[in-house]
Amino acid sequence: MGTVTLISLLFLMGAFFQNVYTKVQTDVVAFKLKETANRVSSTISDLVLLCFLSDADQNLTKVIEVPSNIYNEMYTIEIYSYSDLVMEETIYVIRAYLTLNPSTHGLSELPWTADSFLNVDVAASSIPVGTSKIAIHTQKIGDYITIGFIRG
Repeated sequence: MGTVTLISLLFLMGAFFQNVYTKVQTDVVAFKLKETANRVSSTISDLVLLCFLSDADQNLTKVIEVPSNIYNEMYTIEIYSYSDLVMEETIYVIRAYLTLNPSTHGLSELPWTADSFLNVDVAASSIPVGTSKIAIHTQKIGDYITIGFIRG
């Protein structure tokens, strides 16, 4: 009786520690994805602000380095609009997520609403990351700025 209880207890403790390990590993991956999304968001903000420095139409492209994978997992970066029900506005969000497990992700908000001067090129709103460099493109025409990723 005691042996069966001891074996059962050891099995339960092993399952518990495996569960904790998986949770911690997922949190670490999500943190790394959030760091990457923050880097992309910061670069987009810089490019959009540079577009405001001139009244002329212009195209700006910047290549940035990001991890080629996150702990040996492929990931995707996308720009999408998110409706915030509390603030009652639609904002743009940069989302980096594991390609094979989209529920593991990191988010970073852009400081502009979706009904402002900023537009997202739908055809270039997402990019799977397979190399350590991605290109972000901004195009200013008149008072409107379009952002997106360039596949290369």
